[in-house]
Amino acid sequence: MVDFLLKKEVIAPVVIIFVSVIIYYILIHIVNRIHKIKVARQNDKKRNTLKSIVNNIIKYFIIVVDLTMILEVYGIDTKSIIASLGVLSLVAGLALQDVLKDFIVGIAVLLEDQFAIGDIVEINGFKGTVTKFGVRTTRIKAYTGEVKIVANRNISELINYTVNENIFLIDVMVSYSDDIPKVKKVLDDICKKQAKGTDYIYEVLGVDDLGDNGVVIKVAITCPYEERISLGRKFKEEVKLTFDKEGIEIPFPQVVVHNGK
Repeated sequence: MVDFLLKKEVIAPVVIIFVSVIIYYILIHIVNRIHKIKVARQNDKKRNTLKSIVNNIIKYFIIVVDLTMILEVYGIDTKSIIASLGVLSLVAGLALQDVLKDFIVGIAVLLEDQFAIGDIVEINGFKGTVTKFGVRTTRIKAYTGEVKIVANRNISELINYTVNENIFLIDVMVSYSDDIPKVKKVLDDICKKQAKGTDYIYEVLGVDDLGDNGVVIKVAITCPYEERISLGRKFKEEVKLTFDKEGIEIPFPQVVVHNGK
């Protein structure tokens, strides 16, 4: 049993794998240290994506080197195998064409900066946050928790909501009997209050529609896409509280019933 464990064919593969694991974690540690360098927000997202790609490349490269070295230990002529790859390249290309497409598209996404880890995107109709990006697949998580894994070659329709600042529009309806200049002044004060201490832009655009139930005034909030819902809720709550204090009516549909005699 001891003689068997001391054989080259047993020890060498174990040593190769052990050393490879150590080298892998050392390289990953170096990549992570480089990643910690402080950069701008968008560049930081791109660095996250690049780190994910580099990690995958390092992993696959080490696996290939390990397999080659282990085959050499067992006396298999890897040189002849590598030479024969020229003959088998056409067959391998046909068999692995989907994998190659995934890899090529993944590299194109990275180079063209189409999206990065942490971006909110919509791919083929599914909207969510990019949580993982690899050479073959992209993982997206919706805000409700669903996770979709998309092969890179299948990314045909892409909308990136976080490349630029998002403009979130809010409709504020008031009664026809309300003083519109006063309402706009109150809304402008609310906008200044909500924008204080932030980099977001609140703007009263003016009367947008004369509806069946009241006058619609449009307000715009320029902010990151992921913040628009929470900012919109805070703004609407402040509108309700302020309008109540100022005696401004927020109309709602009403049904008038006539009781005939």
